[in-house]
Amino acid sequence: MCSHHFLSLFLVIVVEYTFCCWHVRIVLPFEFVSVLFTCTQAVLFLFDLP
Repeated sequence: MCSHHFLSLFLVIVVEYTFCCWHVRIVLPFEFVSVLFTCTQAVLFLFDLP
């Protein structure tokens, strides 16, 4: 169960990272900061860090 949860979390992070990298290619530098921040918040939320 734990391994399955970790695998799902890993896959979600990979998808997020891939989407971010692809999105960065078509946005302005200013938007890059926003995208990076959003992705970072998403990853932190998934890990449920304090």
